[in-house]
Amino acid sequence: MSWAARFRLREHLDTALWPIPCLFGLAGLLVGMVVWRLDRWGGWALFDFDRGGAAALLVAIVGATLTFMGTAFSVLLVVVQFASTQLSPRALRVSLSDPLYKVTLGLFVASFVYTMTILARTSGSFVPQLGLSLAVILVAASLVAYVILISHLRRSMRPVIVAARVGEHGRRALARIYPDALGADALDQRPRPFPAAAPTAPLTPTRSVTNVGAPGILVAFDAQRLVDEARRCHARITLVPALGDFVRRGGPLFSLWEPATPLDEGRLLEAVVLGQERTLDHDPAFAFRILVDVALKALSPSINDPTSAVMVIDQLHDLLSYLSLRRLDVGQYPAAGGQPCLITDVPSWDDYVSLAIDEIRRFGAGQPQVARRLRAVFEDLLRDVPEVRKAAVRHELDLLVQSVERTFEDAEDRARASEADPQGIGSSPRSTPPR
Repeated sequence: MSWAARFRLREHLDTALWPIPCLFGLAGLLVGMVVWRLDRWGGWALFDFDRGGAAALLVAIVGATLTFMGTAFSVLLVVVQFASTQLSPRALRVSLSDPLYKVTLGLFVASFVYTMTILARTSGSFVPQLGLSLAVILVAASLVAYVILISHLRRSMRPVIVAARVGEHGRRALARIYPDALGADALDQRPRPFPAAAPTAPLTPTRSVTNVGAPGILVAFDAQRLVDEARRCHARITLVPALGDFVRRGGPLFSLWEPATPLDEGRLLEAVVLGQERTLDHDPAFAFRILVDVALKALSPSINDPTSAVMVIDQLHDLLSYLSLRRLDVGQYPAAGGQPCLITDVPSWDDYVSLAIDEIRRFGAGQPQVARRLRAVFEDLLRDVPEVRKAAVRHELDLLVQSVERTFEDAEDRARASEADPQGIGSSPRSTPPR
C-alpha cells in the first residue's frame, strides 16, 4: 500500500464515526458468547430469573439500547446542522472528532449486540443468570453514558469551546511543523534564491509532473519520500502547490531539475495526497482559517455576536504569539552537499498575520469590542515578538487605526474604540474616573 493510500485510510479511520461502534459491536458479540459458556459451566444463580422474566427483562434492555442509539444519532445530526449554520462547516471536523461520541455510540451498540446474543441463547431449560446480570450492568452504563453525552454536547457546541479545540489542534500542528525556536540572531523567513551556480543542474526545469487524477486540494505530502527520490537521482524537486492549494486535473504538481538520472514520476505522485478538504495535522494555516471563519460567522448580521468573535481572537492571539518565536523557513530540504533537493511553498510570518487579522478587521468594522481586542493583540505582540517580525504587526495596527477613523464619526466613539482591551469591552484602563 502506498503512502498516499495509507494516509487516506488513516484519515478516514480517524474521522469516520462507524469504526469504533463496529468494533464495540463485535466485542459485544464475542463477550456474549463467552459469558454464555461461562454461565453453562459455572451454573451461576444470581437473580434466579425464570425464562419468562429473563426474556422480558432482556427485551426491555434491547428496546432501551435501541432508544439510546436512535436518540444519540438524532442529537449528532442536530449538532452537525448547528455547527454548520452557527459556527462554520469547517468546524465540523473538529467538533465531531471528539472520541466521547464514538465511545458512547460504541457502548450502545455493544450493549445491544450483547443483549441480543444472551436473549437468543435463553431457553426454557437454561437461563443465563450471569449473562443477564452483565446485561443489566451494561444498560445502566449506557444510561450514564447517555446523560454524559447530552451534557457534553450541550457544552461542546458553544463557540468558545469549539475555538479552544481548534486552537489546541493548531498549536500541536505548529509545534510539529515548526519545531525550532527562532534564535536571537536569526533573520526573518525570506524566499531563498534557487542556487544557479550548481554545475550538475540546469538553470530551468527539465520536466513538469502534472496531476493525472481527480482535482482536489493538496492535503499532505511525504517529504521524506520526495527527498529520498531526489537524492537517489541527484536531482531537485519543487512542489508547485502549497498545502491547501487547489490542483486542477492536469495542473502542475512538480517542477524537476534532473541533471542525469530521470526521476520516477509514479513515486512522486504516490507522495502527495489530494483531497476534498484540508486537514489540521499537516496544514496549521487551516486552524487559522477555521477560527477566522467562526469569527466571521459571529460577526455576520444574522448572528451579530461580537463577544464570540472576541473569544475567537483570543485563540488567534495565542497562535500568533507562539508562531512569532518559531523558525518558519522549513520549506527547503538539503541534500548531502547542502544544496536544496526539495523546495516547498510555506507561509511566511506576514502570511499568517494577514490570515488571522485582515478579514476580522474588515468585517468587524463598527464593533468596538473587535477593534479594542485587536489593538490589545497588536500591542502585546509588539512587546514580545522579535524585531524582524514587528513590521507586519505595525502594518496591521496602522490599518486598524485607519478603519476606526473611517467607521466611527463621533470623536468619543473613536477614542473608546481605539483603546486596547483584552476583553473587548470591560478591562481597559480608564483615562478619567467613572462618574
